[in-house]
Amino acid sequence: MQQCENICPNAYTFVAIVKACGSIPDLMKGRIVHRSLVTWNSMIAGYAQHGHGDKAMHIFQCMLQNGEPPDKVTFIGALKASSVAQQSYALCRQLHTFIVEMGYDKDEFVQSSIIDGYGKCGDLVGAWKEFDCVQDKSILTIWNAMITGCCSQGCFEDGFHLFVIMQDSNIIPDVVTLMSILKACAGLDALDDGRIIHVFIVEHLYDVKSQLGNAILDMYAKCKSVFDAAKVFEILQKDVVTWTAMIGAYVSSGNDTLALQHFQHMQEHVEPNEITYTNVLKACFSLASIEDAKLIHSAAVSRGLETETLLGGALVDLYSKCGSIEDASNVFANSSKRTLVIWSSMFAGFAMNGHHGLAWKCFQDMQSDGFQPDCITVLCLLSACSQWGSIEEGLKNFESTFQGHFADSWMEHYTCLLDLLVKAGFPKEAKGLVKTMPSPSDSIAWMTFLHNCQIYGDAERAYKCFGHVGR
Repeated sequence: MQQCENICPNAYTFVAIVKACGSIPDLMKGRIVHRSLVTWNSMIAGYAQHGHGDKAMHIFQCMLQNGEPPDKVTFIGALKASSVAQQSYALCRQLHTFIVEMGYDKDEFVQSSIIDGYGKCGDLVGAWKEFDCVQDKSILTIWNAMITGCCSQGCFEDGFHLFVIMQDSNIIPDVVTLMSILKACAGLDALDDGRIIHVFIVEHLYDVKSQLGNAILDMYAKCKSVFDAAKVFEILQKDVVTWTAMIGAYVSSGNDTLALQHFQHMQEHVEPNEITYTNVLKACFSLASIEDAKLIHSAAVSRGLETETLLGGALVDLYSKCGSIEDASNVFANSSKRTLVIWSSMFAGFAMNGHHGLAWKCFQDMQSDGFQPDCITVLCLLSACSQWGSIEEGLKNFESTFQGHFADSWMEHYTCLLDLLVKAGFPKEAKGLVKTMPSPSDSIAWMTFLHNCQIYGDAERAYKCFGHVGR
């Protein structure tokens, strides 16, 4: 048995177990006679591996209900499943508590999985707490989990700092580490550091023609170094990731025509994926070519990709910015899974095209669907309210969102709300808001207030405001 040899079940085990058991419903209903810990663990790991977190967690629950005690392999699979399941944060915390109760919290592989789980569900505080609790910091997987978690949540400086500490501790990085650090270099626009990592990879004889090569190419693409990206592209065995990264390099550097030409050439060799189409749509928008966009949209539909989350959001955004709100609405209506991104894109589309009633309904429907607005969504809402003069709604959403979810508000949000108050004829309240900002002396906020006082002829407040700007 695999677990007797300390080998974790994987997707291949999952397929073998399904064939051996006959069917998953039979397993769930208790019709399979030979249910063992390996069977349960393989099913959980298999579903998690294929991104079916909710199904994997359902099997985990069935396992407990059937009186089968979990082991460390079970928890590793369940933690991976929780990170791709709905309500991932709550599940990860519950699993962590269960792991402590079962006494597996000191196992190095379980610790890595806990850190990884917290990182993937966006709880970096939880990940850091677990990382700090690890006594033996000589284990590479512990470092990889924390570095990957930081980079996946956009905390690239923290990830890079950890990498430096790891090297100072004489821990040799592997491909997972290097791919995360290349992502950090891309996120920080740190081209020089990226080149140093590239040299390190070559000097230490890592296989650059594997996934690592695509990560190097992607780093150069996001750092807008088309020359370096093209050199790497030439030596790689080209798959869809390679082609997509090169198209992304052209788009990010403003070479949109080359991006479209590269896309045409790509289709002679490999089939584009969701990210490819998303990159190409950005080129179409930059070229103001809605005709090309519709052709690409049609091609995506023919491949069954229109309803994918990332592509759907990009299509809604593009059609909205081109003024084709009907096309944007059709894409939104056909989306199979509505995430916060696609909801926000549709709301912004209605707002920028002057459909105030539809925008507001979209915002309310988004909340009814269980999504809480993030900082970007609220900024969009405040901007829209400022244009519409809807002071009551703007104030209400500003208060409810930031008091309920954020300790400190972004300056852009305060500036939008300030503009909203003055336009609606509430200069006294606007001045009071400036004084309550996290940085009351922020010149942009005072300049916004001064500008609006001038527009609305409030000379007295404009004069007083001028004194603040001059400080």
